[in-house]
Amino acid sequence: MGPKGKVREDAGKILTRELKGRPVFEANDQSAMVYLLVKEREKWGDHRWPLVTHFVGCKPFGKFGDYSVDRCLKQMDRAFNFGDNQILQMYGFRHKSLASRRVKRVRNETGNPLEVQDELGLLHPSFKTVKISGSS
Repeated sequence: MGPKGKVREDAGKILTRELKGRPVFEANDQSAMVYLLVKEREKWGDHRWPLVTHFVGCKPFGKFGDYSVDRCLKQMDRAFNFGDNQILQMYGFRHKSLASRRVKRVRNETGNPLEVQDELGLLHPSFKTVKISGSS
């Protein structure tokens, strides 16, 4: 959201006013994205909402993080595994735990997992093209 200051604080007030249940604080990327998805759903979102997360205070490659690099990386792995489970479950698998990269079978409904029905459209999303008029 850019540097701290008046613009970020004012944007936070708008987001707090527009997003039910959002506490009063400066603007952040997550609230801005939710605002766009709510206000311009046809333009930015469809029935397949992405897994989105943000690690406030995690700066594993910087000097000023609020948390240790180890803690941040462990939580990032957990978030990845959570999202990964959404795809794996269609094939009858999931991670043993969110803290583990190991995968286990949870059901065996088919001998050919590639024939799975993709009811949510997660495997082969249809891409939308947008024509952008060039400036000459």
